[in-house]
Formats: sequence, C-alpha cells, structure tokens
Amino acid sequence: MSITPKDVTEGMILVEAISPTDRIIDCSVRRRSNVYKAKFVPDEIGEWKVCITYEDVHIQGSPFSCLVYNPNNAKVSGPETAVIGQEVRYTINTEEAGPGDATVKVCHERMLVPVMFERIDRGYYVARFVPEENGSYSVQVFLNGIPLKGSPFLLDVVDASSVKAYGSGLRTANVGHLATFHVAAESVEAKEIAVVVTAPSGKKKRARLFPGDEVDVYRVEWKPVETGKHYIDLRVHNQSVKSSPYSCDVGDPELVTVRNLPKQIKQSELGSPVTFTSEKPQHRLSFMGACSTLASQQRVVNGHA
Repeated sequence: MSITPKDVTEGMILVEAISPTDRIIDCSVRRRSNVYKAKFVPDEIGEWKVCITYEDVHIQGSPFSCLVYNPNNAKVSGPETAVIGQEVRYTINTEEAGPGDATVKVCHERMLVPVMFERIDRGYYVARFVPEENGSYSVQVFLNGIPLKGSPFLLDVVDASSVKAYGSGLRTANVGHLATFHVAAESVEAKEIAVVVTAPSGKKKRARLFPGDEVDVYRVEWKPVETGKHYIDLRVHNQSVKSSPYSCDVGDPELVTVRNLPKQIKQSELGSPVTFTSEKPQHRLSFMGACSTLASQQRVVNGHA
C-alpha cells in the first residue's frame, strides 16, 4: 500500500487482524520509502477483518475482508472404478475447509468430459457425469482455484458388456454339491466383480470368486442348499452384466426314485425297448439329467449290453 504524505513516520500506521472469533492480532508494519508492508499468519478458517488506520483513522475501505480457507480440510468421496454408461457421482464437503467455491473438472485422454455440478447445501457439492468410453479418467477438484488434497483423483472405467459368464453351474446344480462356472472379464479386477445367488426362499448368498487357469478368467463356486429355481446375478461395479441374472434349476438326486428297471437284459432282448418308472415329488424339480418326466410317468429307453 502506498502512502503519499511525506510526513508519515513509522508507528503512525497501524494494522490489526480480527479473527472470525473476534481475536485481535497486532500486525508488524515495515516501511520502505513510502510503501508499508504488514503481515499476519491466520490460524482460523473463515472471514477475517483487516483494519488499517492512519493517525487513528481508518483508511478508505478499512476494515478489509480476508477469506481464509484450508483446502486440505476438504473431503472428497467417490468411486475408484466405474462402468461405461453408468452415472458416476462425487461428493465434495468443504464445510471444514472454510469459505469459497468448489469446482470440478473431469478429463479423459486430454478431453474434457461434461459434468453436472451443483451445490446442495452450504459447503456441500455434488458432481455427476456418465463415462462413455473405457480407460482412465482424471477428476480434478478445486477450492477457490486451489487443488484439494489428493486431487486429481483417478477413475478406471471398464465396459461391462465385455464381461461374460459360461459353464454348467449357471444353468443346473444339485443340492449339497458344489456348482462352478467361469467369468471372462478382460481388464477387470476380482474386487470389482460380485456374484449374488438368490434362492427360491428369497435368501441371498455371495458366490466365491477365484483366479482361473487363463488370463482374465475367474472361477465362480457356490453350493445350493434348497431345490428350485435360483437366480445368479453377475455384477461389475454394482451393475448387472448382459443376460444377468441367470436362471439356474437346482434339484436333489436323492429325491428321485426309479422302479421296475430290469436287473439284466437278455441277449435276445438287445435292440428292443426297455421300460422303467421314475418318480419324484410333485412340488420339487427333478435332478437335471436323471429324469424330467412327470411323477409315475413311464419312460422308454434302449438297452445296451
């Protein structure tokens, strides 16, 4: 600040800083020619008042407002991974960081990504965007133009449509027996994959995931405890993949009985039909592959020596 009167001497200009809690800090003033410099170190966030007086009279504009903030106190929460086409949401809390405005910039391959940014409350902001390509995204968050601690935040986006499941354990299984199938998921980590099995009773259980014998392939294991139609939901970043949930029929081979099956077939009977009777409870599904007939219905097969 420049002072024009030639008779101004040290001590005639006073500078005080008043904290948001009304504490008064006397600032040291140094003079170089007709320029006076004062400094103070704020220890509270919020709005400070800087009073500058010349011969005990406030100069024009005094007291001056000084907004003090600490970007390191801001908090940002959001995912580390996402799926193409799924909305990504980041929340920013600057309540403990002090006054100011937060801004967000998202980049993918050096291109800006459209972001919907809104203030939902004092010091609380929400940023939303939908990634349209896979790859790495950079999420930069600022307070008053200053990057927050941890910014930029990195987001890995994958294509869930490229994740596929296959194997017998997706369609059929037996009570008390381990069912397995495989998931092919290129560039997707195991922690990003979840498999939830819903039984006919409504009970849900997470299947176990293990590394497969091939690259980017995982082995999934689960063991049913009740018969009936189960639903297997394969999700990547909490989004169901194409064709999920899968319908799986679970039966119990111990509930299926076979009667009237000949103990032996004579040489003269080779090439002739052989009949037997299979039975199962009406309210249960049969063991897949053993019998798919109605209760007490006869089935005709060809006998082989």
